[in-house]
Amino acid sequence: MDLRQLRCFIAVAEELHFGRAAERLGLAPPALSRQISALEDGLGVTLLTRTTRQVALTRAGLIMLEEAKAILVRMERASRSVREASLASSKVLRVGAIDAASSSFVPEALVTFRARHPGIEIKFVEAMTVPLVQMLEAG
Repeated sequence: MDLRQLRCFIAVAEELHFGRAAERLGLAPPALSRQISALEDGLGVTLLTRTTRQVALTRAGLIMLEEAKAILVRMERASRSVREASLASSKVLRVGAIDAASSSFVPEALVTFRARHPGIEIKFVEAMTVPLVQMLEAG
């Protein structure tokens, strides 16, 4: 069983029609039928009853539809969480200020920024103008 088979099964189960499901997925009907057959073979159960006039879910198919949707939701959530974690760890705002600025408006600005963007790490450097310019030029 793989995610492609689950997506194919969900489309057929929702459409109850191979042609419409194939169109929805951008597949040829025979390719879709092979995916469903492979899923059924892998599970060792019949998920759909097929006649020339209709497609219906078996009892196992009804259960599989719920489970397949839950699996895809969970996979999408996991993918999103991992991407967000990766992005958050790579987002760093580097701020440099001279002594006078770092004691006046900079702390308040950083507190406001951190409240609005909690996933971004702030690295603060207090230095004289020449070293700050050198750090800026160095990246």
